[in-house]
Amino acid sequence: MDTLLPTLDDGIKCSAITSTDGLVLAHTGSGATLDEDFLGAMGAALFAFGSKSIANLVGGKMKDIVVEGEQGFVKVTILNDKLLMVTVAEPLKLES
Repeated sequence: MDTLLPTLDDGIKCSAITSTDGLVLAHTGSGATLDEDFLGAMGAALFAFGSKSIANLVGGKMKDIVVEGEQGFVKVTILNDKLLMVTVAEPLKLES
């Protein structure tokens, strides 16, 4: 995590590697944005919701899920059958 995250966009507030059941294995970030247990639990909940939705509605396996709000977004990326990366970031800024 310490090697990967500094190479990413400055808009990332925090990120974590979690198990699919919500156990946080590694994380980066601090402050009000990062409650490690909440981040793991939400990642697992989004994974379960997204996986079930994809399987039942369109078929196949989910690759990732993004939940976007006015002040940023949460992205859950499936790394393998047991691991997720949960990322919390500022809103995307598109150049015009």
